[in-house]
Amino acid sequence: MPKICEFLARQKSESCIYAVTLLEPLDASSTKVIDIAKLKNTLYQRLKRLFGNEVIVIGGFDISLNTDAENSWKPFFHPHWHLIFITKLDAQYVRERLKHYYHQTDIIKRPVRVVKVNSYNRAVSYMFSPYFSKRVRFLNTKRKGRNPFYDGKEYKLNGKEICKLAKKLMHNKVQDMLFLYGGRKYRASSKEKPVNDFEFRITQKQG
Repeated sequence: MPKICEFLARQKSESCIYAVTLLEPLDASSTKVIDIAKLKNTLYQRLKRLFGNEVIVIGGFDISLNTDAENSWKPFFHPHWHLIFITKLDAQYVRERLKHYYHQTDIIKRPVRVVKVNSYNRAVSYMFSPYFSKRVRFLNTKRKGRNPFYDGKEYKLNGKEICKLAKKLMHNKVQDMLFLYGGRKYRASSKEKPVNDFEFRITQKQG
């Protein structure tokens, strides 16, 4: 982790660094099989179409069990991404471009989140989640001065839920959950050697 933080710090003088969350517009009917390689390739191609060589992206795959307190939908394991964007582009521009592919649904109200990074340690821990969780949506009626709105709380998965998720991810390795976009270009165009012990290799399929 210190090496990644060092790399991020070196980019700050010339680029903006954002923590980006992307929620795939999926539901129970489209998540019966979780193919991380396919999801990574889709993300890679989307970034290529949207930003070309204007971003470097580092991050990881995450997945949570999405449920609704009112049973408005069937529970499902929801894939999403925790990413760090390194770019000279404005945050609002990045956010609006990403919304072309990551749009609102009846289940997903905030599919794109872009926040400027102030702490590199928190940014790196944000990219690589130490555990998978369950997210429960509920109607919050207790906020004074505000109309009822949908909110969410996170909980740990129970044993049965962990077993279900393990079966879905059984054919994937830890490294399959890591994502990189634009690193090869950075290495080829920079006069300086990348930070030791942190190789910038694109492992996604390229079309």
